[in-house]
Amino acid sequence: MTIFLFLTFFASLAYSGQQKYRSPCKIHHPGDSRVEFECKRLRAGENFEKLFGDRWQDVLRFNRVDRRHVYQGIFLKIPKNLKDIEGFTSMPLDYPPGPVSFIRASFVV
Repeated sequence: MTIFLFLTFFASLAYSGQQKYRSPCKIHHPGDSRVEFECKRLRAGENFEKLFGDRWQDVLRFNRVDRRHVYQGIFLKIPKNLKDIEGFTSMPLDYPPGPVSFIRASFVV
């Protein structure tokens, strides 16, 4: 029984180390249609500070990732014009009005 648990534990460790995150290029969000972009692979030696200067955080926000999820070889959405993603938010530009509801509360003191 001990050997089985030992092998199961190390097999799960080996599997978890091989998992990769899905590329943002494979995920389509409604807000992405507002920005013209192309998918490019991040090459060895490239990083966001070198590629985009002080706009690197906007590019990561547009891809809906943080620095921990960016690695060599990942495909990312690169906007054709960096000004298009200035102040980018993944939220829709407008929301349809929701249903009106009332909450009736009774407080006894």
